[in-house]
Amino acid sequence: MAERRKPRVSPAGSLADRHVPVLDPGALDLLRAELGEEFGDFLQRFGAGLPHRLRALEVAFARGDVRLIEALAHGLRGGSAWYGALLLARTCAGLERQAHSRKLEHARWLFGPLANEVSRVRAEIDRLFPSAPNLATSG
Repeated sequence: MAERRKPRVSPAGSLADRHVPVLDPGALDLLRAELGEEFGDFLQRFGAGLPHRLRALEVAFARGDVRLIEALAHGLRGGSAWYGALLLARTCAGLERQAHSRKLEHARWLFGPLANEVSRVRAEIDRLFPSAPNLATSG
C-alpha cells in the first residue's frame, strides 16, 4: 500500500514564513490610498466575515463537498490577497488546489493552518483598529 503524503504546500506558520507580515503593509497602503476614509471599515468587515467563511468551510468538509470547498477557498483567497493577508491567501490557494484535484484528505490537512492564519489576521485587524465596534455581531 502506498504511503500517504501531506500536500506540498507551505502552510502559514512555517519557518519560511516567520518574516512575512500578517497583513502586507504595501497592500494596506495601496488600499488606504484607494479607499480613503472607508479603508478601516472595509478591512474590519473583511475581518468580521472570516469566522463565517471558516464555518462555511467546516460545513463543506463535513459534507465532503469538494466543489464547495474549492469555491469557498477561491473566494477567501481573493479577498485575502486583496487585503494583503498573503499567507492566508497562499493557504487558501493550496486548499483550493487540493479540492480541485478532489483530494479531500489533503485538503483537510490544510484546514488547521487555515484556521490559525484566520485567527492571526483577525488579531492583526483588531490591533490596527482597537476601538472599532465588533462588526461580527452587528447586523
